[in-house]
Amino acid sequence: MEDVFNGVVRERLKHVLRQYEVREKHFECVVRSKELEMLVTRARLEELRRLTEEEIRQLRQKLEEMQDSQNKLMDKVIACCQELLDADSGGTSQQLIMFLQEEMEKRGLKLPPDTGLDSPVNGHSGE
Repeated sequence: MEDVFNGVVRERLKHVLRQYEVREKHFECVVRSKELEMLVTRARLEELRRLTEEEIRQLRQKLEEMQDSQNKLMDKVIACCQELLDADSGGTSQQLIMFLQEEMEKRGLKLPPDTGLDSPVNGHSGE
């Protein structure tokens, strides 16, 4: 009877030990799974940061290009207006300049002071 009892106890202890080992392996797997999730999350975060930095760089480059394009266009407009000023002594140039000033003010731009386009044309004070 004692042998049967010892056998039953031994089997139960083996069963408890197996359950403990299974739980321990499960716990290790859960921990490893969480570690892998963290690694994936960090990798995604790093990729998003890299993409964001690249987008910022591209947007800055595009902004610079657009500002440069705007400056070139303004230079052309000013040059054309200057040509008209030089060629015309009548009031039509003054009207053109006034129109240009108004349009630029609407866009929040101002004529550079050194262009000579912000003053009356050839001594004319208006129309």
